[in-house]
Amino acid sequence: NDVFVQHKIKVSLYRKIKRFLLYSSQINNDGKNNFLFELPSNIRNELICNMYRYIIDNFSFFKKTLNQEFNARIILALRPIKVYKGERLLREGDFVDEIYIVKSGKINLYIEYRDINIKLIDVQRTEHFGDVFMISNERSPVSVRVKTHHSELFLLRKFDMINMFVEFEDIFKKIFDSSNYNMQQLKRLIKKKKQDVDKHVKKGLTYLNHTLFLNTFIEKEDEEKKPEEKKFEEK
Repeated sequence: NDVFVQHKIKVSLYRKIKRFLLYSSQINNDGKNNFLFELPSNIRNELICNMYRYIIDNFSFFKKTLNQEFNARIILALRPIKVYKGERLLREGDFVDEIYIVKSGKINLYIEYRDINIKLIDVQRTEHFGDVFMISNERSPVSVRVKTHHSELFLLRKFDMINMFVEFEDIFKKIFDSSNYNMQQLKRLIKKKKQDVDKHVKKGLTYLNHTLFLNTFIEKEDEEKKPEEKKFEEK
């Protein structure tokens, strides 16, 4: 608490951090799994894969490999977080430092264009987002926010994966090739949505210009009629 007071941290940010730490502590069972690191690596990997079999069998990130060591190390690197509706997880134009893996709920990808929020796609339970942009060091073309009342996510940080990229290069290539196809689809969708907005704006401007022209024409016609009306009144 002293740190937050000293640095004048906003109450809303303080609550987010507190909520994250409490949730992370509950999910990790307050260190009850520390015994895993006392085991030989082959037994530890097998045990982890058995403990988290549901995630490995169902989440798209793991579907490209049966490598037990890879799966176990990824599982150990996952950071659980619980977020709530409307929270923004990533801003368009930011670098992506984490992969977002959805355990429950939905997160929405959207863009802001011509002062309009354009919804693109939802990332749902067992799906993930961010791996391609993270590895390519590319800025995110979209913003990400929580769509449902709440959502439970696993974060996989770039920092935690750096050493694994070289060691499991073939596995990562399979995962990213699949994700890259989806990201190309997303970029095409973004382009189409922007074109649709441009068309509507153009139509609106055409209508506005047409209306202004008609109003100007009518006003001019009225002005030309006024002298004749005056002469008629004089007569």
